[in-house]
Order: sequence, then C-alpha cells, then structure tokens
Amino acid sequence: MNEQINAPETAEAFVTKDMIVTDILDIDDDIAGLLMQMGLHCVGCLAASGEDLETAMAVHGYPPEDVDTVVDNLNSFLAYKRACRESDAASDT
Repeated sequence: MNEQINAPETAEAFVTKDMIVTDILDIDDDIAGLLMQMGLHCVGCLAASGEDLETAMAVHGYPPEDVDTVVDNLNSFLAYKRACRESDAASDT
C-alpha cells in the first residue's frame, strides 16, 4: 500500500485521517468504491458512523504508515475530479 498518487500542488485537502468514515463517504459517491477496493467495506458497516478513517484502517489490519498514503490518494482523486469538472466547465464557455 506504499504506492502514492501525486496530487497536483493546487489540490485542496478534503479528507483527513481523523474524519468519520461516513463524513468521508458523503464527500463523493465514488469514494465508497475506492475504499471497498482497499478492503474497507465501510459503506454498509455500522461502525462507519462512529469510526474515523485511521481507526477503521487499524481494525482492518492496515499499518499506521498506510493511513497517510490512503488520505493522500483520496485527496488526489478528489483533486483530479475537481480539475476535470473545471476543465469541462471552461471548455463549455
């Protein structure tokens, strides 16, 4: 899990490791699929409404050093989607 996606320098952070999982899921519908691909089936888990991302990852056996990588990857994903939307909006004008 040490592979990291490089975020654009202008990326705004949306996800932090101390955020409640359901709050992270509320940011973007596609985050659920990303978490599920990592083995975090938080979408249907009752604990998701009371657990932060760091705790959820620990429960699923992820080492602490992977938490920051996951947070960076989620934020990179969100920045990419935001950039695509902005690019589409600019091309429509």
